[in-house]
Amino acid sequence: MYEPMPVVDHERISEAISTALKQLSPDVLDISYRIQRDWTDEWVIYLTVLLSDASATDANLRNVTRKARETVSDLVFSSGIELFPHIHFRSESEEAKRTDPVFA
Repeated sequence: MYEPMPVVDHERISEAISTALKQLSPDVLDISYRIQRDWTDEWVIYLTVLLSDASATDANLRNVTRKARETVSDLVFSSGIELFPHIHFRSESEEAKRTDPVFA
């Protein structure tokens, strides 16, 4: 049976992202999201976290991504967004190399 996309409060998501950006600056430059089904056919929120090149170094990456993952997940859940967050990371230099507009 087809399950329609859940009703999503995009304003609430934007507020959670804005809060996360303030808490994670200057390491995190931007957070984008899309809502779609995952491989289990459940509705989820995919978040792409854009890291500064300075924070994406070997010395910093583990701590920065851990902090970002915890902060973003906590804000999603505490905001009442009832979608499981899948969080992906990209550095600003990786982003600059992307050519596919679908994933940009």
